[in-house]
Amino acid sequence: MRARLLLVVLALLLGHLAIAEEIALNVACESFWQPGPATAVDVSGPYAWIGNGNRVQALDLTTLPHPTVVGELAMAFDVRDLAVAGEHLYVVCADGLWVLSIADPAHPLVVNDLTPGYPMPANMVEVVGDRLYYGDAQLHVYDLADPAAPVELAASNVNGGGIVDIAVVGGLAYVALGDQAMSIVDVSDPTDQLDVLSTFDIPGQWVWDGDWEYYVPNDWVTGIAVAGTHAFLSDAELGLRVFDIADPTAPMEIARLAGVAASDLALVGDRVYLAADSPGFQVVDISDPAAPALVQTDFGLDNGGQVLALGGRLYLAGENLGLRILEPTLAGQLEIGAYRTWGALRDVAWLDSDLIAVVDFVAGLRVFSTAAGDPLREVGFLALDDPRCLYVAGSLAYVTEYSGGLDVIDLADPTAPVLRGTASVVGNALNVAVQGDYAYVAALSGGVRVVDVSDPDAPVEVSAMTTAPEAADIVVDGDLAYVADQEDGLLVVSLAYPQFPSRIRQYPTPGQCRGVAVVGDHVFVANYQNGMQVFDRTGAPDLTLLGAYDDQGLAWDIDAHQTHAYLADGSMGLQMLDVSDPVHPVPVGTYRQVDPVESATSLAARGPRIAVTMTIGGLRILVDELLTVEAPADLAVPALVLTPAWPNPFNPQTVLAFTMPVAGHVRATVLDLRGREVAVLVDGERPAGRHEVRWDGRDRRGRALPSGTYLVDVRGCGEAASRKVSLVR
Repeated sequence: MRARLLLVVLALLLGHLAIAEEIALNVACESFWQPGPATAVDVSGPYAWIGNGNRVQALDLTTLPHPTVVGELAMAFDVRDLAVAGEHLYVVCADGLWVLSIADPAHPLVVNDLTPGYPMPANMVEVVGDRLYYGDAQLHVYDLADPAAPVELAASNVNGGGIVDIAVVGGLAYVALGDQAMSIVDVSDPTDQLDVLSTFDIPGQWVWDGDWEYYVPNDWVTGIAVAGTHAFLSDAELGLRVFDIADPTAPMEIARLAGVAASDLALVGDRVYLAADSPGFQVVDISDPAAPALVQTDFGLDNGGQVLALGGRLYLAGENLGLRILEPTLAGQLEIGAYRTWGALRDVAWLDSDLIAVVDFVAGLRVFSTAAGDPLREVGFLALDDPRCLYVAGSLAYVTEYSGGLDVIDLADPTAPVLRGTASVVGNALNVAVQGDYAYVAALSGGVRVVDVSDPDAPVEVSAMTTAPEAADIVVDGDLAYVADQEDGLLVVSLAYPQFPSRIRQYPTPGQCRGVAVVGDHVFVANYQNGMQVFDRTGAPDLTLLGAYDDQGLAWDIDAHQTHAYLADGSMGLQMLDVSDPVHPVPVGTYRQVDPVESATSLAARGPRIAVTMTIGGLRILVDELLTVEAPADLAVPALVLTPAWPNPFNPQTVLAFTMPVAGHVRATVLDLRGREVAVLVDGERPAGRHEVRWDGRDRRGRALPSGTYLVDVRGCGEAASRKVSLVR
């Protein structure tokens, strides 16, 4: 029965690591940014390196209290741990251990894969002197004489195998083992066999529920630190545990401090700092190791994750609050900086062809660089309270607060957004549009609220139109506004007197009217559970319904460009429709994730590029591949550009696109990490414009290549570009 359980666990593990299935038709993903929990942190010089979901990020600490992202690299899987040593960063992901060169923090680069193939899942890496310690099912010791190419010296099985942390002191490795507490391993001579001197465990029990037998542990160790003859363990079940390790062959547990679900710990002098989900961040006095005493609990730092003590600071990387930087004081921990990683993206707007502003209703306003051919990178951030949607006019952004507010934000310097002023509004502020001196806020049951924004530092609500019972979205065009109302459908509002809007037309819509867009002579409406409608507005304020399309999903938002309309759908992702004949809209493209199902929450089109926020996929820049009209000058591609591969990781094939500024010879090849050419994808003349290349994971002779990381290299027009791809068999 236990063997059957192990098969189930293995199936669940493989399921967790599997690549989500995605469907794309006539829509390509140019780049993406996916928010994730801060899972790991290490510090070297002026930079903090963190694991943020599947990305490694370099944060500049000289800009505290708001550390800024100066460089990042997307990995194939989520980052579990990392360690810095000189100009190299060692990163543990679900697919193994990677070596990154960080000589240029702005451009971290993978230089080695130490666990090729399909390794056992790992959780930790630690560097001590010229040795690297890595834990998967075994404890591995590497020599760092060549930091870019560590050489494995020895490996040893430890009881239980689930290595989560390690402390190396005086030739001994104290290994935290999850549900098997601690092992002590002699690593004084790693060229010889590693000897396990002892293992301490509180055995759990096997439980039969009538169908399955499963193991219930009595403890779950999450971190370890050593000082003198004592080891301190953080435990998600038992709190802080103290061991006497004077005799490493027979460690003895001498004390516990219960009542905390500890996820990690840091040891500084006679203090232990515990990261915990519940009840919060704790400080423990261990001046008497046999009687640890709780000194303080910070309930606001219920962050979990990792804690690092370095240079008089504490770096707390956790799932809920991102990276928090603290300085211990007599009165408690003083927060001197923070960087939010986790988020829920709700709305998006283009600032220009290279910058996007995004509302994250968990964190605030985020600004991203999205230069064509480069990965999305966060360049600016401003913490806000419960933001929902935004409107950009010139250098100002207007952001609604769902609890009833409108923020005016200065984006003259997009890397450092500044809050200018806030107005209180009645109702739940959802969407906003601005014209002249007035902002018009769709505030659900509060109707349409009018805010005077002539003084950005002192915006104030001056009037309201309450005849919109559930105003969800609004677009202003000249002396008319178009309001998506969840009860009354599409409303046409007169702004003849801008301070006093008045409802003059109503057009019922099927379902809940959630979104509205005005493009040229047409008004496009997103109807929740009923797709979209197209209205002719040449006779405005009188509108004529031309056509409709029900995508059988949950339409949230809508936009259009040229002959295409785009729906952000809560169950169908991005839906693309040909509206060249608005009487008969025709679906011509889609982009969505189907396992798990992914919701698209908002979108904004700029030329053929569509910025889309998604519940799982974060922010994605998609390209409408059916629009062939030349882009405006500010969107023109000035050089050879190679977009990121998609999907990536992949199996059985991945697709990349390159754009050539002029016609010429191009050669696209696949290289392994040693620079050896393994496949040729393109070798010939190509016209100017966009071209796709596909790779099925085979070499030039058609043989299937093993799992691993490869480089797609494209050369043409006197330039070169490359992208990393990960093949998972």
